[in-house]
Amino acid sequence: HPALAFIAAFRQRYPAIALSVTFSNSQAAWAALLEDKADAAVVAEPPPDERMRRVLLGQQRLVALLPPNHRLGRRRNLRLADLREEQLLLREEGSTTRRILEKALEGTGMRFRSTLELGSREAVREGVAMGLGISFVFEQEGGGDPRSVTVMLADLEASNRDMLVFQRGDADRAVVRAMIEVAEVMAR
Repeated sequence: HPALAFIAAFRQRYPAIALSVTFSNSQAAWAALLEDKADAAVVAEPPPDERMRRVLLGQQRLVALLPPNHRLGRRRNLRLADLREEQLLLREEGSTTRRILEKALEGTGMRFRSTLELGSREAVREGVAMGLGISFVFEQEGGGDPRSVTVMLADLEASNRDMLVFQRGDADRAVVRAMIEVAEVMAR
């Protein structure tokens, strides 16, 4: 996960700085920034906002997450149209995964046969593992569970940029400067 990779790099470089970390969807992270409840956030594809500055951490793409015995699970590549008849497990409104998927479908007229909305990445992973349907995760989130497989999606090649985001007025604060430095190293 990009946020965990950022935290690990930050801890390695600045072990004496205490961090308090909260995991949430992009909408909640954005709200925490606006309400001054967070110094910075790692957000995927943040919306344009003049009040914020962003530093690229890295790029990854959305991939399909399927049960290992699924008929499409052995394919090297899929297109969204290949999944039209599948039961789809969607992340909640406000999640970047959902936003990117909806943007990719915009204007295509394509609809999935049926969908089930689940409220977190963990719920989606468990639902796929139990055979409730297929879903989508970012490629760095996909591995490590033998109960599911990931397959690349040709129509979502460069679907996501992970950014460190903070309020413009906070750019000179020592902790935020340290975060910017770590983000720039990671992006290289």
